[in-house]
Amino acid sequence: MISCNIAKPCYRLAAAMTGMLLQATAMAAALPEKIPFKQTTPDDDNLVYRAIAAFLFACAVAYGIAWLIKRYLPSAGVRKGAGQQLQRLEAIRLTQRSVLLRVRWGGEELLLGENEHGVALLGKRPFLEAGTADAAQNCPAPELAALQTGEASHD
Repeated sequence: MISCNIAKPCYRLAAAMTGMLLQATAMAAALPEKIPFKQTTPDDDNLVYRAIAAFLFACAVAYGIAWLIKRYLPSAGVRKGAGQQLQRLEAIRLTQRSVLLRVRWGGEELLLGENEHGVALLGKRPFLEAGTADAAQNCPAPELAALQTGEASHD
């Protein structure tokens, strides 16, 4: 009789498991054969390509607008009055690291030498509006040679 008392909970457990199994099969029979998932369409696949194309189109439009502004409105980024006092007239690269600049500042024309050591004033004269004469005529020759070799003095 002792063994019957121990076996009763086992029967109850087996009966409970059988009942759960029957309920699960009944629920499985009630489910439709196909669960309605969202199906991908060719339009969904093209969405990524359309987004990339829209981004590239927007970049091209922005580049085109910037090019048009630079081409037809060159003074759009220049402040009024700033270009009247200081203007770069000419620049000639002498070596990889040195440049000869002709600059108008106020009423004077300046000849500047720029290299890796700094900027040096090589000559100056009054600015001639239609003057095409070389500004280097007032420039001392040793200063110009020193600029070309990279040994310009710093005053």
